[in-house]
Amino acid sequence: MNRVVDDEDFDETARAPARRLAEGPTRAFAEVKRLVRSPAGLESQLAAEADAIARTARMADAVEGIAAFHERRPAHFAGHERRAPRAHDHRARRPCDADRLVIKPVAVQATP
Repeated sequence: MNRVVDDEDFDETARAPARRLAEGPTRAFAEVKRLVRSPAGLESQLAAEADAIARTARMADAVEGIAAFHERRPAHFAGHERRAPRAHDHRARRPCDADRLVIKPVAVQATP
């Protein structure tokens, strides 16, 4: 922590950052943490990042984040690995651009 608070505000102040993280896209956070801790070289790290992006982009939290951004509202993340509903799924709120999202890995060459 980087601030001083009164005793009566301590518990809430200490819990607020944890609550913000818990309410966020936790699967995406887990992927970032896994990638940061990876001892891979540049080429394998870039490939792992492309795989992680492709994997998380198909999750419900990604669709919710994109929809919330476009609708200018706070996102409400589920935080688990539930896949995004397809546009034809009767449970889907409405189709959005994320339903057509395609992520293609690219070849990257390290320069000397």
